[in-house]
Amino acid sequence: MPSLLETFIGCLLGAAIGDALGMPNEDLTLQERNLYYGGEIRDFRDPHDNTPCRSLRAGQHTDDTQLILVVAESLVKSNGFNPEHLSRKLIDWLDMKDDGRYRGEATKQGIKNLKKGVPWRDAGVDKAGCGSATRAIPFGLYYHSSINEAVNYARLASCMTHNNDLAKDGAACIATIIASLINREVPTIVDLKNKVETLEFKNKLDDVERCLGKSYGVPRAIEILGNSSIAHETVALALFIFLCETSHFEAAVLAGANAVGKSKKGDTDSIACLVGAMSGTYNGIGALPTKWAERVESNERLREVGLQLFEAASHGNT
Repeated sequence: MPSLLETFIGCLLGAAIGDALGMPNEDLTLQERNLYYGGEIRDFRDPHDNTPCRSLRAGQHTDDTQLILVVAESLVKSNGFNPEHLSRKLIDWLDMKDDGRYRGEATKQGIKNLKKGVPWRDAGVDKAGCGSATRAIPFGLYYHSSINEAVNYARLASCMTHNNDLAKDGAACIATIIASLINREVPTIVDLKNKVETLEFKNKLDDVERCLGKSYGVPRAIEILGNSSIAHETVALALFIFLCETSHFEAAVLAGANAVGKSKKGDTDSIACLVGAMSGTYNGIGALPTKWAERVESNERLREVGLQLFEAASHGNT
């Protein structure tokens, strides 16, 4: 069983590994993936020139991991959720040179509103994307001893960029999953339905349970759950994949990275990022293949922030 510290570092590093593996497949269909790469992606690789992250290279991550680090570092510096501090960190991130990470439009607009002086609770746009769901990962880590706090703060932080009920449910769902897994508890569908508010999200979680009950593979699950960047699709598919491969990090993240459909363009970087965070939390850093843990971009920073977040959470929850 991994130690608490190993789960923290495993979560952040696992998220980045999934992000980097899924990056070359982002917004591709099955046919396009097979045409560009000759089949499934099994390792870090350069993205094709016709993909959104074409300027990145093998092992690099997208904005998902960048923003996970932004939130984690804010939680460390502020000893918890501090919306003013996090707002400044998000603005600093937006002001950085955009180096082809395929930044989400809703995220950018929300932060632009923050920069204009719009109050943080009102800055987010009414978009249901999964940006605030991936950013909820550090809330699940820091507030693991109180899932209700993790959920509450993840919802509040969503307002900065995604002031939408589905997006907030996505953040609440991920915060619940990560906090539960740190405590060595795999949350049930009922547990998760109790943390989300929209009927649409609750129904999607029921679909996850149905897919699991029928032992569907990922291709069939994509047809039912979806694989887009809409929060309830991204979160549901990531949860399904993790629950199918709970103890197998490599199999889980590769399934997420290759979650493309015949006619559906997949948000594979975010899906695999969430899968990697879940599996890395549950199985710990020791389960992460060295071939990826030592090569993924920002790996040293992720380890250091994981340690800092662990220490901050331990101090803040004593």
